[in-house]
Amino acid sequence: RVSIIMLCAKLRTIMTYTHSGVFDTGKINYLSFLMTLNYFCKEQTPNAKLKTSLYFCGNVFMSDLTLLYSILIGAVLIGLLIYFYRIPKTKTSSSNTIRSGSASLQLQAYERLLLLADRISLPNLISRTSHEGLTMQNMQLVLTRNIRDEFDYNITQQLYVSPECWNALKRFKEKNLFIINQMGSQLPNEATGIDLNRAILTYLMNDDKANLQELVSEALSIEAQKLL
Repeated sequence: RVSIIMLCAKLRTIMTYTHSGVFDTGKINYLSFLMTLNYFCKEQTPNAKLKTSLYFCGNVFMSDLTLLYSILIGAVLIGLLIYFYRIPKTKTSSSNTIRSGSASLQLQAYERLLLLADRISLPNLISRTSHEGLTMQNMQLVLTRNIRDEFDYNITQQLYVSPECWNALKRFKEKNLFIINQMGSQLPNEATGIDLNRAILTYLMNDDKANLQELVSEALSIEAQKLL
């Protein structure tokens, strides 16, 4: 009994100094434990020695395990905080990137449609189309085909513009096709391509509402400015 009391007192003193930082936990704590355990084992029976050894081993290393668990839990908590802190920023950054990319595509679409409106305008179309040696029927075919090709090439741009702008551009195309075919139907069969071009330009000069290019271009420009 006296030996047990002495051992408990000695181990309690060792653990107190160890936790208070007086001794080095890596050396003195371990050596003191071995010395105390050796002293105590001389006074005990074999079974008592084993039980006592296991008991004091658990007490000595309990503080180290507790410290290790605390460090691990703290590391996990810090990792979770960093993870959840970064998620909103990542989502916000991705959202801003997507929004910026969408606006860029829309601006490019409006630019291409402005160019399309300029290219299918009848005065511009006639000025860049060669008409030497063409009959009226051939010239009519060339003009209508160029308008349809230009429009079909940019048809996917309707995904990025408002329905109102796209419908205005579509009506502009249909109006130009109607004018070409109407002027062609009023000319004699022996008319040339030059005669058709002259008839179209005369019609546009006499009817201010016939040329919709300015209205369509203005509508496209207004919509594009909303994105800036």
